[in-house]
Amino acid sequence: MGRYSSAANHFLGRGKLYVDRWVSGASTGERYVGNASVYEPQAPEDETQEIYDYGEAETPLLDKQTTRRKMSMKATLHEFTIQNLALALMGDVSALAQGSGTASDEDVTAKQGCFMKLAYRNVSTVVVEPAAGGDPYTVDEDYAVDAVTGRIYIMTTAEGGSIADEAELHVSYSYAADTSQTVLAGMSGTIEGSLRFIGDPKRGRTFEMEVWHFTLAPEGGVGLISDEYGNLTLNFEVLADSENHPAEKFYRVIERAAA
Repeated sequence: MGRYSSAANHFLGRGKLYVDRWVSGASTGERYVGNASVYEPQAPEDETQEIYDYGEAETPLLDKQTTRRKMSMKATLHEFTIQNLALALMGDVSALAQGSGTASDEDVTAKQGCFMKLAYRNVSTVVVEPAAGGDPYTVDEDYAVDAVTGRIYIMTTAEGGSIADEAELHVSYSYAADTSQTVLAGMSGTIEGSLRFIGDPKRGRTFEMEVWHFTLAPEGGVGLISDEYGNLTLNFEVLADSENHPAEKFYRVIERAAA
């Protein structure tokens, strides 16, 4: 560095983060998580033992040894993809796998002013009738249909509806296939994998980082309603991989050679 400060050595970081989420210990590929405003290797968290010299009035420190060390990373993601949500919610990605078909005379008990859930999503040609028999009720007068989620709203008497509260209904309809992705939230006891960071700094040297093995610890909530752009905060606790990387058991940082 010489005797003088260098502007070239100051750092304004940018770059891309990739997560390889393992399944049964096997790689599934490095997936770019999208826009991330924070990726921070944290200072080591050490547990230490100290011994002092009790033979002197000041009791000076004689020795200090590290007995345990934990390494970790912190990231803030801004893209609400199904895969990122699964990480933040400790879940697995699955699919609804609803086929198409028809439902006849599905039993529903009416609650005025409420949506009543049907057995299927993506519904159409909905017919609502009294369970005891009689003329069908009129859509958008007695009830409304939320076709995507598969619900019917029972109009209140004040809204002009004629379906009595607690009335027993038969609902018939068609439903389309639905292969929407879903997060099985909270169903992963642990999420493990590896990380790769590829830097593209606004200012400073270009660094890469490879984390051999992490276990995930999400932090905070998922802002599905907010006045601000949402984000997902993830903490990656780094596990030592002494077997495969004895000389760099936690991770390594690579400074790219100048072009």
